[in-house]
Amino acid sequence: MLSNRPHPNPPQGIRTAEFTDERILYEWNAEGGTITYRAYVDGANVPVEVSETSYLLEGLEPGTFHSIQVSAYDGYNEGAKSESYTQKTRQSAAILEPYKKGDTYLLGTGAIGEGITNCRIYKKGASTHFATGTMTDGDLKIYLGNNANIVVGNEYDVRVIDGNPNGEFIAGMPATFTVLPAT
Repeated sequence: MLSNRPHPNPPQGIRTAEFTDERILYEWNAEGGTITYRAYVDGANVPVEVSETSYLLEGLEPGTFHSIQVSAYDGYNEGAKSESYTQKTRQSAAILEPYKKGDTYLLGTGAIGEGITNCRIYKKGASTHFATGTMTDGDLKIYLGNNANIVVGNEYDVRVIDGNPNGEFIAGMPATFTVLPAT
């Protein structure tokens, strides 16, 4: 049935609410008069019906790009699709070797890929890093010898950096470790 009603406007403000190495939660602003939304994921021609102003994309691979376009549906007409919005998933958490106070390096393994050359260490839950290490063909290495921030019994997060650490990058999922006493 054709309708003389105006078509809904495309949803605005598409953004990433949260994302991990396996999922992305997209959100957008509500469009007045809309009954449902239609999410077109990764260029699909067939949309997914969505009743909220968000869509959770799950079961993804680490370090992969995913895009979404959203249209509004008012029960009569589907509006135009929004601009495409793309998000890359995080890299998986590194696997760390046990670290004892006084060891020169924290070692481990992590993601391999173009643009993955660094990793960072943070105090557990902090957003500012205090040391940077290297990622070479999946081998993680952070110099921590005599670092005053390293305290026995404290927890720290290590994140693989996907991209330019001095520009645009995505910090990977945290790998948490506790500093062990020297033996």
